[in-house]
Amino acid sequence: MGLTWRQVVVLVGWAVILIGFIVWTAVNLLKADLNAHPNVTFTAPERDKYSDVYVVIDRTGSILEADFNLQKEVIAERIVPSLGLGDSWTVYRIDAIFTNENVICDSNRSESKSLDMPRGLADPKMIPVGGPIHGATDREIQLINSLYLLWDNLDHARDSCKAVVTNLQRPPKAPARTEICSVLDHLQRMIQGRENPDAREAWLFIFSDFGQNTNGRYSCGGYDFRGVHVLLMYPENPESKANLLQAKGYFHNAKVQDLPLLAATRTSQLRPGPFSGVPRMKKLIPSQKESLLPLLHIELWVFCIAVVLWSSFTWRVWRAD
Repeated sequence: MGLTWRQVVVLVGWAVILIGFIVWTAVNLLKADLNAHPNVTFTAPERDKYSDVYVVIDRTGSILEADFNLQKEVIAERIVPSLGLGDSWTVYRIDAIFTNENVICDSNRSESKSLDMPRGLADPKMIPVGGPIHGATDREIQLINSLYLLWDNLDHARDSCKAVVTNLQRPPKAPARTEICSVLDHLQRMIQGRENPDAREAWLFIFSDFGQNTNGRYSCGGYDFRGVHVLLMYPENPESKANLLQAKGYFHNAKVQDLPLLAATRTSQLRPGPFSGVPRMKKLIPSQKESLLPLLHIELWVFCIAVVLWSSFTWRVWRAD
């Protein structure tokens, strides 16, 4: 005895449900894989090493108020934004004397510990070559996700430092005496004591008129700043230029450049860090499993409802025939 046409319809319906389930599952697997490996774009970093950055700002009475404000502008707008993950930075002020109070911004303080790079990601060489990547690999996704929370911490640390510099004031009747030598003594010890100096760049930015004139000292001795990038920025007046010629001799074995303050406001004074080219995502990139589960949840509900309804129809057909 053959099947009735209604029974054939029932069997075809079961085949459609099964095939639909298989196709839907395959589509969801593909969607999950695409969500877990999106197309991303890495831009080539402008420097391939972390940097230890030291910034010195002169707020003594020998600096005109307009030049003092230019110093703050260059630091806040042309240096701080380029500080990146893995970098360290310290900002000092020059006064008539030098003490621990002269440190006004320090990334190594406890509130900035969250900027430490995750273990296994500390080597900038692991960053992919710049350009679009179609279907990021698991390693690239791990890098993007590992930096996800650090970006906000970096923004907070930079914004805090920028606010401190922008709001820096000079004391009433600031003396015209400038103590540069003690600052350089301290910086030489700090730079020479750095960990792993061959793997990191050192940058020293000094904003001043370079007129050392305290404690009977009118010039400083020679300092070994071997391999350090030194940029001296000064007000454009004859006295500052004369002091600058003398000050450039303080920095032995260093790469010394100088730049007028006004010119320094027009260009970035520090290249962005190694991780500046890693894409910043608005949310964590999910794994394939995390992407698949919500899709399967909907699919299974639909499949179960279809099975229940078609089972009921099947029972009625077989019973009637």
